[in-house]
Amino acid sequence: MKLQLITLLCLIALTFEACKEEPITKQNDSNYFMFGTYYGQCFGVNCVTIYKLEEGKLFKNVAKERSYSDFFEGKLTYTALTQTEYDLVSDIETKIPEVLLNNTKTTIGCPDCADGGGIYVEYCKNGIKQHWYIDTQKFYVPEELHPFIDLIWEKMTLLE
Repeated sequence: MKLQLITLLCLIALTFEACKEEPITKQNDSNYFMFGTYYGQCFGVNCVTIYKLEEGKLFKNVAKERSYSDFFEGKLTYTALTQTEYDLVSDIETKIPEVLLNNTKTTIGCPDCADGGGIYVEYCKNGIKQHWYIDTQKFYVPEELHPFIDLIWEKMTLLE
């Protein structure tokens, strides 16, 4: 019964989300790429882990919370990581699939609906800023995004 209720709630959320198209916003920000995970029903230090690649450096968000607005906001407090850590993940930005870049929906699947967390990706190139909240359960995500999801998990594991 509980599984049926969760499934029904996810389907309702997906129905409303499918009708909503989010615009890509134009910003004056520098070029950067952010990726990470978040868990809404979480307590402790690993509820939000966001990394930011910018200007040949890697940063980690040290605020362990996020606001629920369009783009990741947390407290936007970052600490610089080492060059070695940057080298481990520096290629991830080049691996963003075109199908994601061309996707006008910012929510893919039903991230964190069943307390499974979500993947966050944000990309800013030449002032064009895009972001996506992606389900961690791949059966809710289009198959062409599976390799990219696997890559995000791989990079997150390398940085732990």
